[in-house]
Amino acid sequence: MNCDSNSLQTHEGAGRLVTRKVGSHSFADRRIVDLEVSLAGNTRRVFEALSVPEYMEVWMSIPGHSGCGASAVREDDGFVFEHSCSNGTVTKVSGTYLVCLRRKLVYSWKVTGMLNVHDSLVDIRLCGDFERSILRLRHFQLQSDEESAWHKDLWATSLSRLNRLLGGGIDHPRPHGLRGRQRRPSTYGAQIFSGRD
Repeated sequence: MNCDSNSLQTHEGAGRLVTRKVGSHSFADRRIVDLEVSLAGNTRRVFEALSVPEYMEVWMSIPGHSGCGASAVREDDGFVFEHSCSNGTVTKVSGTYLVCLRRKLVYSWKVTGMLNVHDSLVDIRLCGDFERSILRLRHFQLQSDEESAWHKDLWATSLSRLNRLLGGGIDHPRPHGLRGRQRRPSTYGAQIFSGRD
């Protein structure tokens, strides 16, 4: 991640996904998708949701196509995700894992079907944040502004769905960077620490 870049923190949709988009300054980097999200789940749960095909079917979302069918399978050292619409169009996303560890996933990315884009790479890092996890996604080697915009939409929508799958639809998610549980003033321990009787 580029620590010197400007960032924007947003809250998206009913799932209340906390998202920090990291901007980049160089022309060559403008086609890189950089996202950082706080997800409701420890790193083990998030890793399983990212790497088990049955979970991928639920959270991965092709931009502009809701309510269509999806299937995913493990294939050799990777996965194949198929999105089928009622009009017969099929979009296939395939990936081959280059690194597949609990806190680090790197895989090739290829989209075919209704949208054919160049092969690219996805790099996902997971950091534990108590009962939540920080997911840092970097999708690079995108060849055009259209490919970049399409993938930004895909990842923003998909990660929001992933957060809801992991139970992130709670009323008050913690903003990114706020560590630990928040003590409610009505609890006994909070009264002791606040000096009230």
